[in-house]
Amino acid sequence: VYRVQALGANDEESELSQYVATQAEELVSPVLTAPSKVRAVGGEQKITISWDANSEPELTGYEILRFADPTDATPQRVFNSVLTTYVDSPVVAGQTFVYRVRAVGASNVKSDLSAFVSAQAAELVPVLAAPRNVSAVGGIGQITISWNANSEPELAGYRVSRYTDPAETMAEETFITVQTTYVDSPLAFGQTFVYRVQAIGANDEESEPSQYASADVLVDQSPPAVPGNLIANAEGGTAVELRWNAPKTDANNRDLTGLTGYVIYRGISDDGLTELVRVDAAERRYFDRDVEENTAYTYQITAIDAHGNESARSDRVTARTEAGVVPARDLRATYDSGAEAVNLSWVAPRVFDSFIVERAELPAGSASSQNLSYQTLASAHSSTSYVDSGVESRTTYVYRVRVNLNGRISDPTEAVFVRIP
Repeated sequence: VYRVQALGANDEESELSQYVATQAEELVSPVLTAPSKVRAVGGEQKITISWDANSEPELTGYEILRFADPTDATPQRVFNSVLTTYVDSPVVAGQTFVYRVRAVGASNVKSDLSAFVSAQAAELVPVLAAPRNVSAVGGIGQITISWNANSEPELAGYRVSRYTDPAETMAEETFITVQTTYVDSPLAFGQTFVYRVQAIGANDEESEPSQYASADVLVDQSPPAVPGNLIANAEGGTAVELRWNAPKTDANNRDLTGLTGYVIYRGISDDGLTELVRVDAAERRYFDRDVEENTAYTYQITAIDAHGNESARSDRVTARTEAGVVPARDLRATYDSGAEAVNLSWVAPRVFDSFIVERAELPAGSASSQNLSYQTLASAHSSTSYVDSGVESRTTYVYRVRVNLNGRISDPTEAVFVRIP
């Protein structure tokens, strides 16, 4: 029931009007209804909120309100969406979040809020799994680490981390490989090492480290196999050349490990060979120059490794040095009429320092080179040929060549005769 009064500028009032009465109608429903069937589902560091779509033509979207507690009057965050799904990410794993949704229409008309829903996010599961079945096997001077292959398409390789103690948080060394096996070498003999493996993705993402695997570096107790094909050749009376082949395996027919050199044994008879010299593992040849002329020397050779393991001795080989200095041979002499000179050539022995070229004149009517007086044309000649340009017509010359080795002079070659026209 209502009555009305008029009010003046100075607060004067009129009499009240007659009464009038009316009855209020029921409240008309809002233009937009609150979203229904709101759901919240936790995922890896995320929560997905979804609801059924509103059907009002005035609808323009939705507001999603996040609360830390359903008793809170003010939301933590408000998100907008034109879809019926919203993913809240990232959120703290293990914490409960509460959500309500309302529809939004033209002119920012909003529906009532939906009922509360809540969910928790889970921990983020790595894109790459930690490698499984990691094992470490000790070898001589090395450790071999292996594991099962990862199957993720993002996989780009693996990181192998080495520790001296599983309590360490920082790796001593890290190695990158695309294989599922890695050989860590060289390593100190007798030392224990610990390993963990991680998978690496195309965008440098990493898996969690694998379980620990450890192994000991083994000490080499197997000697090398016997060097093969030992050969001895006498180089005149002053040296014996030795040649051999390197072993390809250890004595147990496994991989050759730690080869450091060879020991050469020598004796003047088949009995009593003693160590002559030790040579480096890279050598395949040795000249024994501490020899005497016309003497037979017997040799054997062994291989040794870094731990002092020595192979069995090779078969024995023998070489006899020659008596005295080996002379040159096959001396030839021809007259070159164009150059008016005599060209000499000969075959050198295997060992020499230089040559002595000698010449004598054959007396008229003589055919023997005996008792001739030779002059030296060259006393330190290094090649196996010589040109004698100091010849005269109608003269017969006799030539011979001697070998000089360490100051010792060989017997001469057979004499050759040249008649100058």
